[in-house]
Amino acid sequence: MKRFTEALAHQAVLASVVALALLLWAGALALWGIATASLTFESWESTTGSGGAVHNQVSYQPGWSVDTWTMKQSHTGKLGLESGFDRVAIQVDHSVEPAQARYFQFDSTSGKELEYRTSCALCHANGPRVLRPAPQTSVEGAGVLSRWVMLLMNLRIKLYGTVQNVVTPLGGRSRSVPLNWGGAAYDEELQHERCVACHGSSGLASRSPLQKRHFMPISFMLKNELMPLGFHGALSESEKQEILSWLRSPFLPKQGKFN
Repeated sequence: MKRFTEALAHQAVLASVVALALLLWAGALALWGIATASLTFESWESTTGSGGAVHNQVSYQPGWSVDTWTMKQSHTGKLGLESGFDRVAIQVDHSVEPAQARYFQFDSTSGKELEYRTSCALCHANGPRVLRPAPQTSVEGAGVLSRWVMLLMNLRIKLYGTVQNVVTPLGGRSRSVPLNWGGAAYDEELQHERCVACHGSSGLASRSPLQKRHFMPISFMLKNELMPLGFHGALSESEKQEILSWLRSPFLPKQGKFN
């Protein structure tokens, strides 16, 4: 009986070692995958001025204290990612609390840093945003693992928690295009109880407060029922209208009934 018990214990230890080795291998493979892949996809949220498709190519370079997210963005189809694209980057310093995000725009050919084309904080309230390919479209860049790599990238973005946007000068001088669009009038924070459960809270799932200047991503998330997260329960129609009314008044033009 003793030998049988010892054999079972030995097998349990061996199984644990094998499981740990497999877990470490899977973790190393996952890190290698997200650190070497450049994912290409049609954006769900972004469109051209005429409503056409926008294609993104996103890569992630992890660091001990600073991670770098780089994106090529084409307004002329997927082939535009080869030339004539916008190149932007977000550096996230996760060695401080809260983490800090710095935004950069580069020339697509020379790599020289440029002025922002638009105010980054219009869409980015909390550093890098979750990657969302348009429905019924493909994700390319890591073969059959592309969707899995995107999931891991999005998990990394979520695990930053609260990220504070930091103003960075251009060539030692203040930028002509501000990081925060709209001035102080758009600093007002969204205080809806369903939103502040994450935005403005503390902890792993926390996010920076949402402000009036974030009207575009807020409207998109509400329209597509992407906010709040599923386990918090969907917003009612009246709650959506309450938030949209706050966005529109008194600074923004009326957009019509939410649908």
